[in-house]
Amino acid sequence: MTLHALDDLTAPSITIPDADDDVVLAFAGPGVVAAHTVPGHGRPDTVRVWSVSGTRIGPDIRGTTEVTTATERAWPAVYVGRADGTISLTDLETGHDLCHPMILPTRPIALVVTGDGDLIAGFGSDLARVRPPSTSHGPR
Repeated sequence: MTLHALDDLTAPSITIPDADDDVVLAFAGPGVVAAHTVPGHGRPDTVRVWSVSGTRIGPDIRGTTEVTTATERAWPAVYVGRADGTISLTDLETGHDLCHPMILPTRPIALVVTGDGDLIAGFGSDLARVRPPSTSHGPR
């Protein structure tokens, strides 16, 4: 995995050699969220976080279906979209889901969190905007 600073094209790139063929999904908190393919599985079904220094943050988060997209809500909470149409809110430091997954009609292909905390999910040719309930506990 090689990271390039697009705001300074003269800056040297950063290579994370241990990331092998991991695919970058998002930048979150102190690191890079990536999809990892477990040997023999053929599709990336595991989420990993890499610091820019090349060290791993948190555990491998393995699912039963392919990871398609991710976006940060508030570190360490990240929305993870999968090919089975689910979006989970996962704590990347512990690997635990923070609530039950949301189910879309088809696989999410893009996720973004707005400035006011809403989740926008792109799937097929449609978009869904979800306003998570405000709580006094957990990420906002």
